[in-house]
Amino acid sequence: MNWRQALCPLTCLAGVFAAGCGGGGGGGSSPSVTLDRTTVAVSASVTDSTVSTPTVTLTVSNPPSSGLYLAGASSNNGISTLSPGNLSGSMAVVEIFLKTPYTLAPGVYTDTVTLKVCLDAGCTQQIAGSPLTVTVTYTINPAPAGSLPTMSISATSVSKQVLPTGTTPPAGVTVAIANAPAFPLTANVTSTTNGVASVSVDPPAPIWNTPPQAGFGVIINLKPPSQLAPGVYTDRVMVDVCLDAACVNELAGSPQTVTVTYQVGNGVPGSYTVSQVAVQAVDLAVDNQRSRLYAAVPASAPANASSVAIIDPATATVTSYIPMGFDPGKLAMSDDGSYLYVGENNGPHVVRLALPGMSVDATIVLANDAQGSVTWPIDIKVLPGSPKTIAVARDFQNDTLVQGDGVVIYDDVSARPNIAGLDAQGNVTNQIGYLAWGSSPATLYGSGRAELDILSVDSSGAQVTTSTQAGNAIRIKFVGNVLYADNGFFYDPSSLAQLGSIPTPAPAAVTADASLMRVYGITSTGNGTPFYVYAAGTLASHGSGTIMGVFLSNLSIGTSFARWGSNGLAFMATDQQGVVDAPNDQVVLVSGPVVTQ
Repeated sequence: MNWRQALCPLTCLAGVFAAGCGGGGGGGSSPSVTLDRTTVAVSASVTDSTVSTPTVTLTVSNPPSSGLYLAGASSNNGISTLSPGNLSGSMAVVEIFLKTPYTLAPGVYTDTVTLKVCLDAGCTQQIAGSPLTVTVTYTINPAPAGSLPTMSISATSVSKQVLPTGTTPPAGVTVAIANAPAFPLTANVTSTTNGVASVSVDPPAPIWNTPPQAGFGVIINLKPPSQLAPGVYTDRVMVDVCLDAACVNELAGSPQTVTVTYQVGNGVPGSYTVSQVAVQAVDLAVDNQRSRLYAAVPASAPANASSVAIIDPATATVTSYIPMGFDPGKLAMSDDGSYLYVGENNGPHVVRLALPGMSVDATIVLANDAQGSVTWPIDIKVLPGSPKTIAVARDFQNDTLVQGDGVVIYDDVSARPNIAGLDAQGNVTNQIGYLAWGSSPATLYGSGRAELDILSVDSSGAQVTTSTQAGNAIRIKFVGNVLYADNGFFYDPSSLAQLGSIPTPAPAAVTADASLMRVYGITSTGNGTPFYVYAAGTLASHGSGTIMGVFLSNLSIGTSFARWGSNGLAFMATDQQGVVDAPNDQVVLVSGPVVTQ
């Protein structure tokens, strides 16, 4: 740097030097110059925001009356600029301004300052003693022990999921700064742009800190789902925090990388896909022989009320509606695929439909109970291997608490005389609302709001042989000689002793696949409906996923949840989050390797 033009201007120095000698030198003496020192040493910490400004003093003897010119230059390893300080008499003080400590990495910076005092403006005639050389050594020390500025980040991965029609979800992380210095830091945040639109810092960089602890937020702006095709988008957000704008001095722990996984749609490539069928339903049944599902459409439905919808899960469409002439409730399939049973909601009828034509094959009329109340089927289970034998859990008409009113075994349309769960006078002794056949035609299991039961079955009917308090067991499934209940617990089928529980989160509904020895659970959260896959028996995790934007409408009485096809799950749901007893306005279909892996 040549600062001959930068000092004053230079002719000003000529006046100073001349004035110091009373108007000019005389007696033939030649002018000369000396310097008070030729070396300068300064040190600072890398976390310092300021550093002292060293000076050197030039003294001129016998300055000529015509004045003198001062010129100078320096290297700029650690020096920022040079400037004249005090100018008095025949002395000139030159200030050496050093670079701000936190803009330099720890180390030693050496510069040379050259000063020239001349008789002419072009500095072709230097006076005696000129040029003068000053060696400047500037040492930047690391931060003192225990005070090293350090950054940490709240999370190194962010996962977001949204429906294609949903709103862009917010995303971000926070950065904490320990031992923050009392000057503005610089945060550099960049990202790839597969699913990320932009990234920013809040508050904007540079970051002002409040020692000794400070921090800021990194806002990750995701692209609107409407701009992206369904799929999973992965990005990397890089966060670099530095003492200086050029990022010469990164903080300890910097840079950090955040992996952003952004799923648009309700499927994960290579794991599962999700389809939604817009049909209001109160129960589901699976017909694997014909690769279709049946949904009971209630009388309250806004369209196709009081019917059974036939759903093609391959296309996620309703292929037809079969009018029932009453409000359908429970559905049950025979294991050979020959019959679909349809129970009347709050009414006494069970209709048997012959498949595949869906024609009425038989109608069962449930008898009134001992008190003369009309009974209705709250659960129906077909005996495996006997498509015309069913177990029916009854309740009395208009009972909103589902207390149960006996379990009846039907052969074709004829009821066996012994009704389980009632005393000799027909009073309810066991509140059985849900059923599951055991390993033989002689064993049936029942559950209710506060109990779990074993029923023995013979040609005369059914009777309760064992009962235990089991909380809200609700629906039960018999798989691999274990009873699984919708409350998440599983039981020994012989003693009804509780064997354990499905890992958290607690499910709202459970289904199972005996051939695969898999148990499946679903629950409901603020984001949607997570599902989980477990090994039957060990309950080792085999996969999971979340279906966004759909919710289970009534966790108190469970939801219909079923396995279908080679790798499918189906359940009823609503898009009305947090609305108690909202109607199930859709059937959700999940299929893919995660179901069977």
